[in-house]
Amino acid sequence: MLGLFTWNDDAPYTHREIDIELSRWDNASDANNAQYVVQPWQPPGHLTRFRVPPDVTNATYSFSWRTNRIDFATYGGHVIPTSPAGGEIAA
Repeated sequence: MLGLFTWNDDAPYTHREIDIELSRWDNASDANNAQYVVQPWQPPGHLTRFRVPPDVTNATYSFSWRTNRIDFATYGGHVIPTSPAGGEIAA
């Protein structure tokens, strides 16, 4: 499991957690092995699971935090995501 996430210990901002997580969550038969999460994860649209293909040995994970939404993206290979660059696995 690999978890990449934002966090803030200041009380007014502890609810602003954003996660990119790579795991099958103890379910070896799950084809999905990655997820984007905005905490709390329960509301619809706050958790998106997807599959990173096994032949992808290098990947770039990113998110853009905007005032009214968060845009996630995953690319196969080393990509600087400034515009659609091809190789996108999930968004």
